[in-house]
Amino acid sequence: MKNLNLYGLASGIGGKSKDVALGPLYMYYHPELFADLPFTVEWSDMIMTTSDAKGLDVAAELAESLTMLAEDTAEAVKSQQPFCAITGEHSSAIGTWSGVASALLEQNRGDLGLIWVDAHMDAHTPETSPSKDIHGMPIAHLLGQGIPALCNILNDKPKLKPENICLIGIRSFEAGEAKLLEKLNIKVFMIEEVQTRGIDAVIKDAKNHLKNAANLGITIDLDGFDPTDAPGVCCVEPGGIDAKAFLNAVKGFHHTPGFVGLEITEYNPIADQNAKTAILLRDLIGAIFGA
Repeated sequence: MKNLNLYGLASGIGGKSKDVALGPLYMYYHPELFADLPFTVEWSDMIMTTSDAKGLDVAAELAESLTMLAEDTAEAVKSQQPFCAITGEHSSAIGTWSGVASALLEQNRGDLGLIWVDAHMDAHTPETSPSKDIHGMPIAHLLGQGIPALCNILNDKPKLKPENICLIGIRSFEAGEAKLLEKLNIKVFMIEEVQTRGIDAVIKDAKNHLKNAANLGITIDLDGFDPTDAPGVCCVEPGGIDAKAFLNAVKGFHHTPGFVGLEITEYNPIADQNAKTAILLRDLIGAIFGA
């Protein structure tokens, strides 16, 4: 691989802290972080969104920026160019993977499978969410459950089938979202299983679970990692995935048949320590897209 297109969404309006909007901008303005990668990265777009609204009231503004991101990732998929989206908070996944799924559907290339690395389930609907923050709802919306403007980005079909998504590293959730995932029989690897069996075995099991999907993407919320490895996040949760082990487990992940792209989200440079989390973000890109 010689070149990688980066798409940025500098937005925090779907979550509880707008500081994460600075994450993509930090990576954009520090190109030296990417200098040692064995391939060239090029920023193809940087979408910026701000709002004074909160909770469900940001849905219309969010739909606009997520549609722009979806158009970017759809174009990458149509061109058969693997991409990386760096975003502020995880509502971005609605846009990133709506674009991918829509392009795959248009080209009749089969279903999207998605590995979701996170401390949280992100599977609330507007009815079950205590906070009403949309960053806790992207999985539900990709499954076609939630606010119509967010479910229907680029087309009105669900972007994911329940059997085509795996969650890894979960350790913080509410009853409503857990009930939805259980009802739909969605595969969840809790952090206890990751720590007991090892992340390498879990990644292999996740890929095997998704083998019937012709295409594969991975979305990584940096709070999925242990805070000692990734202090610069919005929603710190103790006891996460060991970053070094994860990097080893995903080396050369882009060689996986049907691989379409990567999304990394929730980097908060205000909370970071000596750019430790920024370097991890860079290393994730290097591992997944490297040889």
